[in-house]
Amino acid sequence: MKNASHHFRHLALVPVILAVSGSLYAQAADDEADVIEEVVVTGMRASMEDQLARKREADQIMDAISAEDIGKFPDENIGEALQRIPGVSLDREAGEGKGVSVRGLGAGLSKVTINGQTMASTEGSREFNFSVLDSSIVSALEVWKSPMASQEEGAVGGTINIATRGPLDYRNSRLVVGAQAQLEELTDDWGGKYTLNWLTQSKGGAFGFAIDANYSDRVTRSDQVIIPGWQLVDENDRFWTRNNWDQLAEANGLDYIYYPIDASSRVRTYDRQRTGINPTVQWRPNDDMEFTLYGFYSKLEDYDTNAANSVRIRDVVNGNNRDVLAYDWVFDGNDAVYFDATEANLRGSWRNYRNVATLRENEWISKGAQLDFEWRLNDTSTLHLSGGSNSGEGDLTTYPIADFRETVGFSVDLRDDPRFPQTIINGGGTDDSQMELWLININDQYDEIDRAFAQADFFKDVGWWDVVTVRGGIKWHSQESDHTQIRQDNGTNTVSGDGFTLADFALLCGDVPCTVDNFEYVNDTLPPLNGTFTFVDFGLVSDVYPRDSRSSSVALDESYNVEEDTFAAYIQLDLEGDMFNIPYRGNVGVRWYNTDLTSSGVAVNEDTGEVTPQVVDRSYGDVLPSLNLVFVLQEDLLLRFGGAKVIARPDQDDLGLAGRYNYIDQEARVGNPYLDPFRAWQTDLSLEWYFGDAAMLQGGVFYKDIDSFISNGQIPGGVPVNNGGVIEIWDAIGPINGDGGTVKGFEVSWQQAFTNLPGFLGGLGTQINYTYTDSDVSIPYIEGGLEYSMPLEGLSESSYNLVVFWENDVFSARMAYNYRDSFLSNRSNTQGNPVFTDGYGQLDASANWNINKTFTLSLNAINLNNEARYQYFLTPDRMLAHRASGRRFSIALRARF
Repeated sequence: MKNASHHFRHLALVPVILAVSGSLYAQAADDEADVIEEVVVTGMRASMEDQLARKREADQIMDAISAEDIGKFPDENIGEALQRIPGVSLDREAGEGKGVSVRGLGAGLSKVTINGQTMASTEGSREFNFSVLDSSIVSALEVWKSPMASQEEGAVGGTINIATRGPLDYRNSRLVVGAQAQLEELTDDWGGKYTLNWLTQSKGGAFGFAIDANYSDRVTRSDQVIIPGWQLVDENDRFWTRNNWDQLAEANGLDYIYYPIDASSRVRTYDRQRTGINPTVQWRPNDDMEFTLYGFYSKLEDYDTNAANSVRIRDVVNGNNRDVLAYDWVFDGNDAVYFDATEANLRGSWRNYRNVATLRENEWISKGAQLDFEWRLNDTSTLHLSGGSNSGEGDLTTYPIADFRETVGFSVDLRDDPRFPQTIINGGGTDDSQMELWLININDQYDEIDRAFAQADFFKDVGWWDVVTVRGGIKWHSQESDHTQIRQDNGTNTVSGDGFTLADFALLCGDVPCTVDNFEYVNDTLPPLNGTFTFVDFGLVSDVYPRDSRSSSVALDESYNVEEDTFAAYIQLDLEGDMFNIPYRGNVGVRWYNTDLTSSGVAVNEDTGEVTPQVVDRSYGDVLPSLNLVFVLQEDLLLRFGGAKVIARPDQDDLGLAGRYNYIDQEARVGNPYLDPFRAWQTDLSLEWYFGDAAMLQGGVFYKDIDSFISNGQIPGGVPVNNGGVIEIWDAIGPINGDGGTVKGFEVSWQQAFTNLPGFLGGLGTQINYTYTDSDVSIPYIEGGLEYSMPLEGLSESSYNLVVFWENDVFSARMAYNYRDSFLSNRSNTQGNPVFTDGYGQLDASANWNINKTFTLSLNAINLNNEARYQYFLTPDRMLAHRASGRRFSIALRARF
């Protein structure tokens, strides 16, 4: 635990440091040149004006969020800021925004760019992890919902652009530094965050330099009640008659049975450090040329400990020589909602009670560089060149996984509240000295995605009827995704004969084992499993079982490499004129691309263990037309139309040649490199009324007709397999292009600063939006012979944001509530169950005091309503997880020179 006084001492030093640095800085900034119009965005009203100006001037349907000032974004996390935009929904991890969905489509179907160029994911997928980036680097966030031909393809939901600052966009030099102390409610731990934003220009304004740097550390906790999966047992199960499942089903009038495989309580603690640095250099040698070099680097380190204790029903009822009639069962429909083995004669070898402690040392790195060159060739022609590379790395190192076991009688009861299993251990508890160390495991995952790009764009102003500018360009971009899975070798993880118990590895708090404090479970009325919940000393485990003493190897059937090389070209006409006596502007264009894909992996013979390299090469491409029109019905009333064909590439996990190969039956269960991209035709219509400098009322509808969605099934035509040097076509199960469907809905939003109200009321303002999304897409799921239709991953039918603020020149305060209703978050977990996340609403608040022109003091509160995430399997009565992360409070001091 970190000491609160430690961070407050740092906070107290900030004014002294700033005063000295400000004095020195003022001397260096005496000579300033008038380069361009000064851009200063301060306060919530000014931020609203800026983002509405961006939206109003755009030639496509988009939304934006602007920084209130340099280094001061309205939310601490970029993902949490994005959820304020209509049609954007947020998914969270450890109480922090991680992935976003645009208009009901999963995070992998949207594209994330920085200054217009695609960022490589750190996740081994198309989904970008927003928790890697600190919000202090951002000048604005832009969500482009209708594409232009000049923009890179790859988004069906939308494109999220992260805009950073250019030093020559400002007239004066700036230095902004800040320090923040942050309290996590569940851990009672104080974390810290420190930021620096500096930009300066040379005399005459030809050269500019900017740097954004940040460091933060926080220890947060997630209290979890988990049922990791529900097991289906029917006549096709090999234990159906052997273990008397058939008799149990018949006695209850059932054809099949679902039972929870175990019930567990878990405390997961995340000790996170985030470091970032983003330098920018601009050079304007003359009025016609400009060079901009962007760099970015961000690293998120996560020391993640997970303590879980569980009773395992599956260990008692699954396997030879079990008799399920020996236990008491109660069913609600086909679901077992009560299981009682407290009085049963359980065999000691079944070891059905477990305490599993896991240490994960994770690291995500996002980095890159981009060079832009713009050259105004003459009064009508401009050449733009851009090139660079970026990468995303995810290093998920898990060691040790220490599994302690004991045999106890127990019961699991879901009858009173299916969302919270009441679990009773026979005798009221267990003894650490009886919890035998059973297994030590290694499970590591490495993902690296490298991207490179080069493009050339040419713009020429013309006067051809309503065509004002002709744009054309070419682009090459390449991406390589490498996924490596490390597993401990079979047979080397069992250590049950070594004689160690949980008591030998208990983490001590003084002279007694450390246990969880204030576990959030059914309003704190029940303890976790009313049994052992002792934390494990991971250092001690590693001393006794060093990692290099464990035998591990690459899991070849779970590792793959995917390479994609794409060449694209476009032509776009910018339009401006009158149509039916109504002024309009916009663009029409067409983009063509071709992608060469190489997917490689190995086939592992399930019988002999022999490995054979596998490679598939293929190409695909599309022609993507687009049209965007803005009709100026009145000076303050705009009607927008957008229409385009769009695509999004499948996840690398689905394209990778990783899987199992049965050489006897010549069958495979693998990824599918022959997957086609998601293809869709989309139409958008929006009406916007700008009735003040910081006021807008907007409503819009959207419609997407998508050719196909990815589901699991028999791969059409099979897959080629290298069998002893001979390429054969085998039947295969894996991801396939399923039936298509439509996604449609509407958005409404209202933003207004009530400056026309008298006195105190003139400081009020509000931002409200609502999005409704509907889809007829059906992802099939078979249960007991019945087929269920599941929605798209990430699709919430309704989502809305309510923001109310008040501010004057000295004080400001804001309350923000965000809600999204239930959605499918994973079409198949490790147990094969589709995972749904229940509706979630979060209330945040902030207040700022401008002490003087230099210093601002801020207070923030996150998740004031203490909302928890609930997940379930198909219906809310089949609980999978309840995760509570608690509230978060912070105090920050910021200085601007």
